[in-house]
Amino acid sequence: MYRKGVSALIVNKKNEFLIVNLISFEEKYYAIPGGGLEEGEILEESVYREIKEELGIDNEKFVIGIIGVFDKCKGHIYLFHAVEKLLEKGYKNIVCLVVGDGREREDLKGFIVNRSLTDYIKFLGYRSEIPELLKVMDIVVMPSIQESFPRVPLEAMAMKVPVIATNVGGLPESIDNGKTGILVPPRDVISLYEAIKHLIENPELRKKMGEEGRRRVGERFSMKNNVRETERLYLEVLENS
Repeated sequence: MYRKGVSALIVNKKNEFLIVNLISFEEKYYAIPGGGLEEGEILEESVYREIKEELGIDNEKFVIGIIGVFDKCKGHIYLFHAVEKLLEKGYKNIVCLVVGDGREREDLKGFIVNRSLTDYIKFLGYRSEIPELLKVMDIVVMPSIQESFPRVPLEAMAMKVPVIATNVGGLPESIDNGKTGILVPPRDVISLYEAIKHLIENPELRKKMGEEGRRRVGERFSMKNNVRETERLYLEVLENS
């Protein structure tokens, strides 16, 4: 229970729901959209062909990307099952790039080996060149079971990459469903498979979603917008104190 007299700062609507409906919060709360990408992070890509060459990915491959720590809450296993189903249905010209590391690494790698998916799912480990990697990817997938307000979908949209994500935490606020990406229920392999298949089969839709995502990030989640909203909050607090 929050103490009376203490205000709250929230960064997504799920937290707002908790504050208003579940925690009996009696004081004023403030909402600022999460994110805050630097202007340079929203600029066009520079060089990324070297990464494709390094990874041995030809231009005909459809590249699925997932970026994040290897933890059960990130839902990697559901994406891997969806990739397996895509292969079963004949979508062989795909590759999934897995960027990150963590305590679930050995279990996830074991799954890939046991299912004979090593030609289709590539573990890249920790990488610093995220913008370049994003431009290698045709889509980014976030199959999380729980989330706060992650930066990955914003970074992907800033680089004109559509995002498929679960409708948990702050993800529905980042992604405009049907316009900048697709939202699916968590732990739902079939819905994830269908969403990926839909974007594989519709390149013009992917392009349109990428453009819309770039515009959305620039308008709502830039560092300039974040600073402006924070300044507005401080001024309001000072005026009411």
